[in-house]
Amino acid sequence: MMQDPTTEMASLDALIASEIIEDCRAHVASITELADITARALRECYEYEDDEPQLWQCCGVVRQLLMQVHATLEPLGIVSQETDPHALAMRIEKTCEEQRRMLRPAVHVVRAGIYIVENFEPNHNDQVVPALRDLEKGISMVIDGLGMVIQGVLTQKQRVIAG
Repeated sequence: MMQDPTTEMASLDALIASEIIEDCRAHVASITELADITARALRECYEYEDDEPQLWQCCGVVRQLLMQVHATLEPLGIVSQETDPHALAMRIEKTCEEQRRMLRPAVHVVRAGIYIVENFEPNHNDQVVPALRDLEKGISMVIDGLGMVIQGVLTQKQRVIAG
């Protein structure tokens, strides 16, 4: 028995989306570890006064956010033939967009940290700034990857509508 071509295409697109989501999730795990290491380095390298912003806590917040994104993406990477392709596409699109919205401010928190370390702690930025830049790049890559998934879902919807 031959499958309906739209169902076959939808499941193929779901597999591709799943692969990209899994890549994003793996990358999030990696940069979560980087955020943790960077937070510890910031905590150990700098002496903070009570009224000063403590950069290590900013990295800690970014790390917590990354852990939440990782947990949210995990079930999206699982594709089942029993799931309605349209419902799956809608869930993927909605969840990926929510995660992108959550990650965008994290990039700015990291950029602020870079700015502060470069301009106010110039003697201590030899290891911290490259780590913060890697964290910024990593978060941006995840945002872009989730954008690719969303674009693929939108393209799939357009194909089905044009059908």
